[in-house]
Amino acid sequence: MSQTPLEFASGFGASKLANPVMAITELYQSARFGAGDFDEGAMSSQLQQIFERLRGGRERRGNNPAGAS
Repeated sequence: MSQTPLEFASGFGASKLANPVMAITELYQSARFGAGDFDEGAMSSQLQQIFERLRGGRERRGNNPAGAS
């Protein structure tokens, strides 16, 4: 079964990823079909939202040693 990008994005329903996935899909569609320039900042922001939601909203600590700021 094949899906369009919008059908794929719609498949997220009411999940916590639905809004950023739809926004990324719309950015892709816009750039792909010439409706506007690609907005790297908007794409980056939406990807960051996905990462944060997948981590459960926890702030990433990176590679800091235990307790280091």
